[in-house]
Amino acid sequence: MPNDKRYYVVVLGGGFHGLLVSQTTRIPGLVSIVDIAPTALGHQRGSLTSMPAAHAIATLKTLNAQIHANNRLKLAALIVLACFALLLAAVRPRAALTLVPAALLASIGLGAAHVTNEVAILAVLIIASVGGGLWLARVCKTDGRLLLLFLGVVLIHMYLLAARPDWVALTPLGPTQNSRFWGIGNQQETLLLAPLLAGAAIAARRFGALGFAAFGVLGLFMMTDNRFGSDGGGAIVLGIALAFLGARMLRLGPRGFLMLLGGAAAIVLKVVSSNLDAVGPDHFRSAFGHGLSGLWAVVENRVPLSYMPAIHKWPLVMPLGLWFLFTFAAALFVARRRPTRDFVFTLGLAIAASLLVNDSAMYELTGGVAVLAALGRFAPAPAVPVTVRSLVRALLPAAPAAPVAADAVADD
Repeated sequence: MPNDKRYYVVVLGGGFHGLLVSQTTRIPGLVSIVDIAPTALGHQRGSLTSMPAAHAIATLKTLNAQIHANNRLKLAALIVLACFALLLAAVRPRAALTLVPAALLASIGLGAAHVTNEVAILAVLIIASVGGGLWLARVCKTDGRLLLLFLGVVLIHMYLLAARPDWVALTPLGPTQNSRFWGIGNQQETLLLAPLLAGAAIAARRFGALGFAAFGVLGLFMMTDNRFGSDGGGAIVLGIALAFLGARMLRLGPRGFLMLLGGAAAIVLKVVSSNLDAVGPDHFRSAFGHGLSGLWAVVENRVPLSYMPAIHKWPLVMPLGLWFLFTFAAALFVARRRPTRDFVFTLGLAIAASLLVNDSAMYELTGGVAVLAALGRFAPAPAVPVTVRSLVRALLPAAPAAPVAADAVADD
């Protein structure tokens, strides 16, 4: 049953004026149906509030138009970005790598500007993503600058998800406005794999295991913490990807992969546990607030929420799946160095995990093509070996730094 239809709601009396505000949606003027009954019954916990607005009706009409336009363009925008990423991967590999951060930032800009025209949204996204990718490729010519770019993208998302969630949500790459409303949706989750994995790899190269761990923990915290949306599927996918990439880069083997995977799971569970003690809506509460029965219910819901819709939409899902498989095979074929192949295998594993735990196969497959194009020719130098000596050097700033190999961003 469709759950994306919107209705105008008016609350008379009770001190309500202007726009309704809900902790469930965190978008002024947009509330969830689960907020209506507690408010009507006069319950304090989970009830609606309001904020002043000079032109409430006009604001709601603009909000509705913005939601409608961005929801219609979500798949189309991803397909266009994936096509341009593939084109740049063939002619300008460095620009393909920076196109994804440019697209993520352009999407936020569109949300901040409240653009409602579909043609304008798609045009700005394409021009800003391609042009920004080319410009950032020229500016970020060293690993240090690339690391700052990827770190900046992560920190900007974290700040805006907490302070201005509507800027990230009401965008062509944001979540659909139904059950999630705000936070990191499957489109952003998949595209964020590019800066998160590339950033972790560069951090490992420059700072060793501690650098990889720090960047990875930051990414897992962004995906998991309730202030940023509690994206459980994204946390699982990122944790698996980081564990595999870390084991390959740091030469840890299968046992190291399991150790890193366990470490990622421990971090996620610690953040989830801390969030459950706080008051307010939490996307993880239904899964972790009722013991094993809640977790089993999540597993059972994968069938109606993820697998059945994908089967029903097979005329669209199948071509996108074949597109991803072809891109994956092509990336393996052109990868001439082990670090590059490690990224390709990591992304293949990440998208496979995403298809199992998430509920938007079309977005994950298309976003996976874009990320494969971005990282398919990314070849960082080998990571610093995990030894006691390297850890001591990382912990003592006064110690002389080891020689750093020349930057190798694109395997041209």
